[in-house]
Amino acid sequence: MTYLEHFAKLFLSGEIKPNVNEFSGQVMVTDSTSSTIIFANGYFMVEQYHLFPNTTTPQHSHPFSSLTVYQAGELTAKRNNSLEYTYCNKDINYVGKELPPGEQHGFTVGAKGATVLVFSQWTTLKDRMSAVLKYQGTAMGPLHEKLLKEFA
Repeated sequence: MTYLEHFAKLFLSGEIKPNVNEFSGQVMVTDSTSSTIIFANGYFMVEQYHLFPNTTTPQHSHPFSSLTVYQAGELTAKRNNSLEYTYCNKDINYVGKELPPGEQHGFTVGAKGATVLVFSQWTTLKDRMSAVLKYQGTAMGPLHEKLLKEFA
């Protein structure tokens, strides 16, 4: 079990509580998502994402390790343009496999939208911020492009 997997299990079990942090209350809105950081301490972070109904997030990557936990809705996740898995109500609290830095992934969301937790492990604290800002690939649309420019 990796450190990130161990952290995700502790957080989901309630042994680690969400905390107030420098990102508390900040909501990032893109063309297909809204998110807020609900935990940040040391090199670990948890961000909750609401994926908008009937949207697609293009293949992209991030410069940190991440682990996605499905919470609700319907979405199909794709890695490296091939591996595909569709999440639905039977998968609540399903912990996905760790995504290493730089690995391509994307989502297609169903008619009701979806909610996920993204656990991340960073290598440098100065770079730790919302995953929508540390995003490498085609932007989700004009709102996302504006955010990327604002926080570049």
